[in-house]
Amino acid sequence: MTALRLMTGQGIELVGNSSPVIELTTFDNIADRIGTVFALPDDITITHVWIRYGARVTGTTPVQYKTGLQGVDGSGLPNGTYLGGGSPASGTFTPPASTAWDATGQWIALDNSYAGTRGEMMSHIVEPVGDPATGPNTSSFARDIDIARRNGQAIPYSLTKDGAAAWTKNGTDLPIYGVANGSPATSSATAVFGYPIVTANTSANFSTAAEAGGQLTMPDICDTFKISGIYFQGRVLGALAKTAAIHIYNDASTPVSQQSKTGLDSDWCASPNSTHRLHEMYFTTLAALSPGTPYNIVVSPQDAAQNCTLSYIDVAYAQDMMALPFGTGFVWTERASGGATAFTAIATRRPMLDLIISDITEPVGGGAGGGAHIIGGTVVR
Repeated sequence: MTALRLMTGQGIELVGNSSPVIELTTFDNIADRIGTVFALPDDITITHVWIRYGARVTGTTPVQYKTGLQGVDGSGLPNGTYLGGGSPASGTFTPPASTAWDATGQWIALDNSYAGTRGEMMSHIVEPVGDPATGPNTSSFARDIDIARRNGQAIPYSLTKDGAAAWTKNGTDLPIYGVANGSPATSSATAVFGYPIVTANTSANFSTAAEAGGQLTMPDICDTFKISGIYFQGRVLGALAKTAAIHIYNDASTPVSQQSKTGLDSDWCASPNSTHRLHEMYFTTLAALSPGTPYNIVVSPQDAAQNCTLSYIDVAYAQDMMALPFGTGFVWTERASGGATAFTAIATRRPMLDLIISDITEPVGGGAGGGAHIIGGTVVR
């Protein structure tokens, strides 16, 4: 059997025994900058860029800022010139004098759109227009997620510039940024690229009859497919001598299990009761599943006094998911009491859970048609 591991959980890379943390930079000098160097994965006319605001650090009235797209010089640094020539791909914004933007993602409209091409190298910049030292009125912005790439990030990468100092590259963490055609904030986006991640949470706790995981809606790229296993970050069992299960349910008002693996013992773990561990688990009997149909792939505690966890990420808007592997077709799902209770999907949350797909059958007539394709896959068997 050949299986394909879909990186559905990889808004950030799954890293064992790690709690991802959003890293912030405080702007307290008019020469401060943060940036991201990245390559465009496809042709796109960029109309909006994404920033993740931290908070007002000092003062009450934030200054105006500029954000946009610059070129990249021979040293891999922003070249200081906004793309677009006489019609620069930049825009200005002023954070509110309130907590309304705190820890949120914001899509900023560019004054001039930019027609980017697949593979083009560019940098996304945030810089102050007013002087935050006056007042002072300082604000913080997020630049990356710490411990998200096993200390080995190459590209994309984040950068910081502290006052008059030179740019400093960060080769450790995953940068968070975004570019879009249209705005996910108004559900008008036609394409979104980057990592517009607002928060990277350590885990969601659930126990007893509760269940949590991911809801998959496979695009119409096949006739049928099977899910042979899952690979996720979290903790299956929060107490020793307990058991758990993994299930795939349909999304009916009274969900019906399509396949499962029960009796997962707490001792079947290199470090029982530890959080942020990576789990690779397989089902026993596989059901033929259909594209276009939502399925809930979940971890299910089987005993009382358990405290299972799953790590996850949050975005600000449902269309932000378009930037991540499998787009809006894979989101968080949960239910509190099991049994006949329906699942609730959260369109702005993504579990750090990969799906291991096998036995994909071609559509009748052969060929996927329509240009649909799987994004983010690794052959594991």
